[in-house]
Amino acid sequence: MAVSIFFNIVDAKNKSSTVEIEFPAATSAALLAALVPAVGALINPLVTGGLKSAGFKVEVDLSGTWGIGTLLLSDVQEKAEFAFRGANNFLKRLNLPTFDEDLFLPNSQFVDTADTAVAAFIDMMTDGITVSSTLVQPTDVRGDDLETLVTARENWGKRRRV
Repeated sequence: MAVSIFFNIVDAKNKSSTVEIEFPAATSAALLAALVPAVGALINPLVTGGLKSAGFKVEVDLSGTWGIGTLLLSDVQEKAEFAFRGANNFLKRLNLPTFDEDLFLPNSQFVDTADTAVAAFIDMMTDGITVSSTLVQPTDVRGDDLETLVTARENWGKRRRV
């Protein structure tokens, strides 16, 4: 079973939403603590809301890093959904609340995956991230490595899946 890190993102109305990313169960607490700011640095440029806190078992205060500097129009209902395919072909969906609208392709519902900040986040999700000289690979809830991005698109509010 995978362990996870999480980020609480707050919008201009002080509503919050949580993003959770799984990692292998063997990931140490020290490595998980190091992953929080490293992955946070990749999520922060993608959202207009503020990274309020993060953690894995115990929350980590991020006020000394990016703070809660939300944009006036940020809204936790305005999300980008990233869907990744794992090693055993299962789908992992991840929603980033308060996603920056400027990171969508013009006149489209799709995220601009060529954008530098977006590409860095996708690379971390599919190729892993090196923290404390250790490569750590995000997984799905089954513990399978995430391998490819299937889609990245807007997911504003509630939407029925077909």
